[in-house]
Amino acid sequence: MSLHRLMLNLSGRPLTPSILSSLSTGLSPLNISSLEFLNSRADEVALLEALRGSGTLSAFTAERPLTVYLKVGYDADGKNKLDDASYLEHALGTSPLMVEAASSPNLKVVPLLHNPETFLQTSPSIMKSLSSSLSHLPSYGLSTNGLPLPPSHPLHFPQSLLPTSPNFTHLHAPLNPLEPAYSVAPLPGLTRVAYRPLTCYPCLGTSDTGDCYSLVSAPADDAVGGGEEGYRRALNVALGHFDVSSYSGLDADTLEGVSYVRNMIQGLDGREFMSFKSYERHLDAEVVPGLHGMFEEVDEETSEVLTEYFKALGAKVRR
Repeated sequence: MSLHRLMLNLSGRPLTPSILSSLSTGLSPLNISSLEFLNSRADEVALLEALRGSGTLSAFTAERPLTVYLKVGYDADGKNKLDDASYLEHALGTSPLMVEAASSPNLKVVPLLHNPETFLQTSPSIMKSLSSSLSHLPSYGLSTNGLPLPPSHPLHFPQSLLPTSPNFTHLHAPLNPLEPAYSVAPLPGLTRVAYRPLTCYPCLGTSDTGDCYSLVSAPADDAVGGGEEGYRRALNVALGHFDVSSYSGLDADTLEGVSYVRNMIQGLDGREFMSFKSYERHLDAEVVPGLHGMFEEVDEETSEVLTEYFKALGAKVRR
């Protein structure tokens, strides 16, 4: 697990001593926003006060800054306002984190434009407008749910619309280990951070109840082969990646997550599926919601390890 890429969601949650201790040993970047509290002044102020009061910020340097991903786009009423140039200018210009980062070399803030796909049908040129309005920033990115959705979906975000400006540096998006066709092609110079490890979209974006998880599509038919030897290789890599004894300085919640995934993989390895359909049903009912509930985001390396394991497991079940 690339710990410098681990993201913690701290919106509305206290910065406990264990989290601050983990930060000082290298858990960065942070994601302090969630769907309910985006670009929240109160959250930003609380984070800065906690970092200063604990001395955590001083543990970082200009060469290794604390990186905070700041999602912007939704107002306090939950309305996406990326199509309002004055909103974006105000949100970034008055952000306590952005102000602090301008004078603190050991703090880096990367604004993430949240769900711009909301406006693609009504404003097809919005990405060009957004890219132009952010040309003064050293770095920015997108946080989008739309990349893994099929082209027929109204919230699909075509990869061809990703900005090409030099300061577009980060892509925060679902990367689905069970469906390689939905992953984003490598883009030079672009840092990718994955969330929702199995990319289940509740009711394809038509509900926020959180109780209707399903896979975007079935695992690919051309899953990795290699027979039993290929499966064992992928299994051993995954078990090694999620071995809690390999990590130090992690907080209890993160260690619990690492242990959870390892136990889940061991359980899948020892399980006999009567058919590929029963395997899919188990993923839908147990694996997807379990991972979704345990992790909000995972780093790209972890996503790739899970991808290879589930591809190999799917191929094994088909045989």
